Amino acid sequence: APVPAREVWIQNRLDQRVKSAQGKGDPHAGGSRAKTHRAHVFVDWLVHTFGVEALSAGSGVLDVAGGRGSVSFELWTRRGIPCTLIDPRPLRFTKEQHRWLENEGGEGREAQA
Repeated sequence: APVPAREVWIQNRLDQRVKSAQGKGDPHAGGSRAKTHRAHVFVDWLVHTFGVEALSAGSGVLDVAGGRGSVSFELWTRRGIPCTLIDPRPLRFTKEQHRWLENEGGEGREAQA
């Protein structure tokens, strides 16, 4: 059955909006799957810009309004950089974080709610 012109127009418009929202070199281009790696990309930038030693100094990193804790998870469990997460919501790991903890064990580091 032929696709109505309105549906074709809507799909073309959605495609244009997605394309125009993505800048060149955008690490998050590619939809929601790519967005899951935002914290990883941001922590890579933090480590590259400030270094592990500076981020680990004192009590480490203070993650204010950290939401689900993706940045804190990347810093603490994957990089060993001390991190304190402050957010009124309870900490909830993603499926990927649960898998990582099961496979890697977090090298003895535990998240405390």
